[in-house]
Parts: sequence; C-alpha cells; structure tokens
Amino acid sequence: MSILFGITGYIGSGKTTIAHGLEELGEAVYYSDLGARRIMLENAHVREELVTLLGRDIYAGGELNRAAIAAKIFHDKSLLRKVNSIVHPAVCNDVLRWSKGLNQPYCFVESAILFTSGLRDICSGVILVNAPEELIIRRAMERDDRSREEILSRLYSQREEEFNYKAIDLILSNDGTESITELCLRVQRFCSNFAGQ
Repeated sequence: MSILFGITGYIGSGKTTIAHGLEELGEAVYYSDLGARRIMLENAHVREELVTLLGRDIYAGGELNRAAIAAKIFHDKSLLRKVNSIVHPAVCNDVLRWSKGLNQPYCFVESAILFTSGLRDICSGVILVNAPEELIIRRAMERDDRSREEILSRLYSQREEEFNYKAIDLILSNDGTESITELCLRVQRFCSNFAGQ
C-alpha cells in the first residue's frame, strides 16, 4: 500500500493545478470530487440511501442530477450533513481501496474538504496549497466565469473547513513566485523524505 498524502486548499488556491502537475510527474492522484460523483452514480447502496433521503428526482435518466441535489441541500445544513454522512465514508473507503492497488511509495488524494470529510484521518500527511485571497478570487472568477460576489460567497462557505495548521505537514504558497513544476518537485522531495527514501 502506498503512503497517502492529502492535498487541500480553498477554491482558486491551485490545489487541483498542483495535483495535475504531480500527475504529469508520474504520481497517482485521486480526485475526491470526481470519486464522490462516481460513487453517487455507481454504488447501489449509496444510491439507495440518497434516494430514500432526497427522492428519486436526484437521478434523471440514470444520471446524477447535481442541480436537484444542490437545490435540496443548499439552505438545509441538516440535510447536507446527512448526505455527507452517506457519501464521505464511501469516498474514504474508495480511496483506501484505490491506494492499496498502487505500486508506488506514495500517492495523493485531492480534496477541498479533507478535514471535514474524514479523508484526513486516512492520510499520513497533509499538503496545504495557499495563495493570497485576491489572487484566489481572481483565479476562481476566471476559471468559473462567476462574479466576485459569487466567488466570495463560495470562499466564505468553505471557511467552515478550518485548517488545523498543526495537522498540516507542508504549506505551498502558490502565489506565482515559484512555477507549478517547482512546487510539485518540492512536494515530491517532501514525500520522498517522509517515506524514508
């Protein structure tokens, strides 16, 4: 089994860019958002629980209707917690299964909600990708074609994911002073040292 490292950060921080850069360098990366969507669609037990909780309309034509789910849970924190209690453990189990099948000394899971999803509990180390707030806002606005207000709303809602800095092993400042490749090489050096290579 590979040593698992979590990569986390706020919207627009560059965590996914770092994850893609690591993949380009030959590293294995599990993207938790994509994994959650796949599980919600393909895992019969998860589907059954979600239908019981949210109704059949969350699956339209055999596909996951994310807009219907968002409409139901957006203003209902209790319902969101219930959905998360179904999906997050399934994602954690999927990450563990995936990492056990790898023949690499270490691998990565990318997640904006590493701490609140339970993924932190299965990681040996955590990498936080950070950037100045104005840069985060500009990146997210450009990438998502959203207004500043929409991005600020998403950013502030993500602030519930309080990073326990004592539980973070490496902080990358993705402010443009180092290239993505340089940051990824720094991650590789850190992980190799951590793994005792």
